[in-house]
Amino acid sequence: MPESSASLRFAAADLTFEATSYDWMITSGEMARFKGVGTVNRDNGIYIFEMTALDAEFSSTGADFDSLRIRIWQENSEGVETVFYDSILGAEEDQSNAGTTPLGGGSITVHRSRGK
Repeated sequence: MPESSASLRFAAADLTFEATSYDWMITSGEMARFKGVGTVNRDNGIYIFEMTALDAEFSSTGADFDSLRIRIWQENSEGVETVFYDSILGAEEDQSNAGTTPLGGGSITVHRSRGK
């Protein structure tokens, strides 16, 4: 199981997200991507999330700022997604910045794998 933590507090949208479990996590150089489930505003519903984070300190993209994309959604019994939140709605994942946007505050640190 991946070892990580993820939370998002977006005051303007009255949104608080807390990850409760992770399905997978991939790190490659300055980028970390992970997917799992969590809660929104302490609601008991199941919210799926996928997050991409870029650490500018190690960036090969020439980025000056740490950047992030988080997408939160729910799926019905047929697998149809209802997007609850997307920090960059409609962004392509295969861009050099992985479809992320610079942070307005805080920082991201991507640690190298410690191997087990």
